[in-house]
Amino acid sequence: MSTQRKFRESLDLKRMSAEMAQFKRDNRYLRSIMERMREEHPDCWVAVYGEEVVGVGANLEEMISTLGAEGIPTAHVALKYVSKEPQRLTLVSLEPRSSAQRYSGVVADPSTI
Repeated sequence: MSTQRKFRESLDLKRMSAEMAQFKRDNRYLRSIMERMREEHPDCWVAVYGEEVVGVGANLEEMISTLGAEGIPTAHVALKYVSKEPQRLTLVSLEPRSSAQRYSGVVADPSTI
């Protein structure tokens, strides 16, 4: 049996698919409560797991440590920093487009991402 086939068989694709679907639902839920979180917990990190807020804190490392100690799988938690004011995001591509346009940038509203 080839190494690639053994690897594919060792993956639990159903579990991975379920985890990804849950992560997507958690992120959707987090986006849906952003205004309330902005009012209640400005300038804090918010963690969502199982479509409920499981952590809020100003220090990301401490919050992740606490979540892990509580048995929450931190690799599967949706996290977002909630600033007091909505932030604009600037994305910069370091790939030259042409000699005339050395770098490109896009400004986006993070609530739409």
